[in-house]
Amino acid sequence: MQTTSVQNWLVGIVTKKLSTELGTEVSIKHVNFSLFNRADIEGVFVADKTKDTLLYAGQLKVRITDWFIFKDKALLKYVGLEDAVIKLQRKDSVWNYQFIVDHFASPKKKSSGGGLDLNLKKIDFKNLHFINNDRWVGEEIDVKIGSLIVDADKVDLNKSIFNIDAVTIENPKIIIENYDAIRPKWMKKPRDTTSVSQLNPSGIALKIAELKIKNGLFIDNADQEKPLPQFDGLHLAFNKINATFKNLLLNKDTLTAKMDLTCKERSGLEVKK
Repeated sequence: MQTTSVQNWLVGIVTKKLSTELGTEVSIKHVNFSLFNRADIEGVFVADKTKDTLLYAGQLKVRITDWFIFKDKALLKYVGLEDAVIKLQRKDSVWNYQFIVDHFASPKKKSSGGGLDLNLKKIDFKNLHFINNDRWVGEEIDVKIGSLIVDADKVDLNKSIFNIDAVTIENPKIIIENYDAIRPKWMKKPRDTTSVSQLNPSGIALKIAELKIKNGLFIDNADQEKPLPQFDGLHLAFNKINATFKNLLLNKDTLTAKMDLTCKERSGLEVKK
């Protein structure tokens, strides 16, 4: 079990079985595990039912506390991800990943307490591409990130507490496109304005000492019409976004931070400070 050849042989059996059960392609190019503290995985690929990419990860690395399976608490020392693509799509009310959720779903059982108390320390992501193409409601969100590094102080996944020392995001690109929805208008649910917290409905406690964004791009097109040559609130395009947020705090429905931001808009508008 500790040899790479045996590990890859076993992974081949598992992915072949999953491909048959899910009715799509699931493959992993190469793995190298230490059973108690390390995992290196290359070339993970999962296709949806139309044979389009659902998930691809060029390289995934995980480092965790030695012999964590025999402990109540464990430190997830490092999670690295490179050259990853996630494509979530739907043309009706069902997403392209729903068949995977249904396959692994199991009846809910009463919790007996306990479980592994996991704390996260460092995240290092490079070259990520996330696509959320929701033709059912008429919106596509396309996100690319050149680099994302997170240095955490304390992360309690069970209690949804995230205390972060530093986050650095380089070359992020966010493009939002809105178009005619396939969903009939009568099926559109009215927005819930009675909720105590629409910003943070799950009650996450987030604190970031410093968040830096370098050379960002943000585009938001509310419709498919041609943008006006001057500033057009329905077609925003900000580039060269450089920002530093200090003491960023998300507490219930309130988000606060000390912000220093510069950027330029397509129309010529420039935010200097």
